[in-house]
Amino acid sequence: MEPSRRVNVERLVERQISNWTTRAKARESRGSAPVPEQVEEALGPFVTVSREVGSGGNELAAILARRLGYPLYDREIVDYIAERANVRAAAVKSLGETWYNATHNWISGVIDRRFLGCDEYVRHLIEVVGTIASHGPAVFVGRGVAFILPSRRGLRVRVVAPFEQRVDYVVERWNMSDSEARKLILTSDASQHGFIKAYYKADTCDPLVHDVTLNMDQVGLEVAADVCVAMLEARGLAG
Repeated sequence: MEPSRRVNVERLVERQISNWTTRAKARESRGSAPVPEQVEEALGPFVTVSREVGSGGNELAAILARRLGYPLYDREIVDYIAERANVRAAAVKSLGETWYNATHNWISGVIDRRFLGCDEYVRHLIEVVGTIASHGPAVFVGRGVAFILPSRRGLRVRVVAPFEQRVDYVVERWNMSDSEARKLILTSDASQHGFIKAYYKADTCDPLVHDVTLNMDQVGLEVAADVCVAMLEARGLAG
């Protein structure tokens, strides 16, 4: 990640944690004390966007976040929180004591039930994603978040596109040669599939692990966003 991008991520995370802390203090003053089983019901609503590189998934996620009024957590932001102990601790602490206790128990149960083999980074990732979702609505990009959060509390979107269309996208947007773009796409696809298989024991290409798969060769970004918002509304998760 470029230095300027890193600074932007740092500022965004600091601002978000400050907002969370303010809300947590207000919630604590009302004396809310959830039990662990209430945490899952309070999660989200959320949208997870799993995307092939060059498919337009990042743009779709940004449009959805804007339309829904949800904060957007892309790969860099989620990774930044998960990898830095002091930032991760601040994010968890911002839940407030009673919500922290209940959320911690829920997250521990998720890890124990489904992710016993995961390494330290993925355990931190699960903790961070659970913490963010506990604070309210969100749009998540990448990192296999669809496999962490309960499906009934959100919408799991997969964004794909034909290979040649993806090559053209990368060449145009990232100023790469055709051969460089092809190599990047193949490497990215392999890395994504490997990550999901290793840590979530799943196949990200399996349509049944997503609520909707959007082929961007057949639909534009705005129409794709319409589909996602309509699905959220039909399930009572938007508005």
